[in-house]
Amino acid sequence: MEITAREAARRIGERHLLSRDQARRVLAAGLAGPGRRTASALLFEEESVEALLARPMCDRDTLDELRPFIARLGRQRSLTLEQSWAQQAAVAGTGWRLPALTRVALRLPGQARHGRHPFIATLGGWVVLGAEITGWSIDPTQRTPRRSAPICSFDLTPPGRWYAAVAETWLPIENGAAWTLWGATTTTPSKLDSLSMDYHKQIQAAVLRALAEPPRSVLRASAARATRPPDRR
Repeated sequence: MEITAREAARRIGERHLLSRDQARRVLAAGLAGPGRRTASALLFEEESVEALLARPMCDRDTLDELRPFIARLGRQRSLTLEQSWAQQAAVAGTGWRLPALTRVALRLPGQARHGRHPFIATLGGWVVLGAEITGWSIDPTQRTPRRSAPICSFDLTPPGRWYAAVAETWLPIENGAAWTLWGATTTTPSKLDSLSMDYHKQIQAAVLRALAEPPRSVLRASAARATRPPDRR
């Protein structure tokens, strides 16, 4: 049985607390399968839509172990499941503002539990891409205000075996910042002196202290998502 894109978007929006625009982008990306356009409407298989809605939430213990870099794909990033992995990585891996503390954290071996740092891209909360960060670079063509974090691009490679545990799931994340490191500190401690000669050493020490603490998620599911009944059909 087929349903209209309007009805599919309504179900996605209601059950995952997404706006109509977000739900439409989920459909456009192909997460509920390819649509079939008729003279009067765009149709989707109801079974495919319900299968998407039935995907489980990713286990928090898995995320605590991986501590991935999670990138939320906004409307300006046109990623679809029809694209190759390389094309998807090019869309998801560029144009991120990364403060100094985050750039240092991504280079510390202790932050990456599986050698290379896990990278997960989501759309509407659903996982759409997995990769591993092997490096990052500052885009010299993008000018930023003096006190703003620089715009960076990631060097990404296909994910390892860890990705099987997060693929086909949705992440317990709220709408908010465009990206985050699961379980990592998010701001530079106020005790750091940006004018000091050893400023970068101070940052690295702060990150190491944060990593020594028990993993704690800085991403919390909304109350509605956290209490969602398992059977959403």
